[in-house]
Amino acid sequence: VAESQVAVATVITSTLSAKAPEFYPPGYNQNFNQNFTDLSFEDRYDGYLALAEYVQDFLNHLTEQPACFETEIEQFAETLNDWVTTDEALQELVELIYQQATSVPNFSYMGARLCNYLSHHLTISPQSGNFRQLLLQRCRADYEYRDEATKGDENTRKQFHAFVLFLAELYLNLEIKGTKGQVTRAEILQEGLRELLNALFSNPVDSNLICAVKLLKV
Repeated sequence: VAESQVAVATVITSTLSAKAPEFYPPGYNQNFNQNFTDLSFEDRYDGYLALAEYVQDFLNHLTEQPACFETEIEQFAETLNDWVTTDEALQELVELIYQQATSVPNFSYMGARLCNYLSHHLTISPQSGNFRQLLLQRCRADYEYRDEATKGDENTRKQFHAFVLFLAELYLNLEIKGTKGQVTRAEILQEGLRELLNALFSNPVDSNLICAVKLLKV
């Protein structure tokens, strides 16, 4: 009885509230999706130092949870439209996505889907080129060094092979809408893929041949 009285007294005198906010240990990250969709634009950026950090966080999240693409891509694009308002910011965005798609294993397909969505939903279109144009320019920079890359060291070839497979996914996923609403693919990418295939066969070491087979499979 004495123990029960002590317990009741403790509850009565407690200053804890049932309405208090949830407690999270230091360093604990709440669900990314909840933070991403529930916070306002201003609140969301209080904790971010730059566009690069915000975009990289989302790319990593998309890499780990690709199923969230359908539910979160619209919010991501809307946020970018508030943030990406200069040529420099657009260039940075293209480079971040390009690097993720050509360096992270198995992200080439998701990266191509992301590029297609942003090419149709980003509102900024500066004189230097819109998102799709800048993306293709970035791809061309690596495309020009295809012969050197196929003859490079193992690391150089590995990076080149990742680029080849991303370009293949980009060809399949990047939709271009015509003036009459018809949807086509970027034919210039198909021509580029033929040349990349020729470059791979021109130096038929095992890794190049394996990449060529993967390209044909895609």
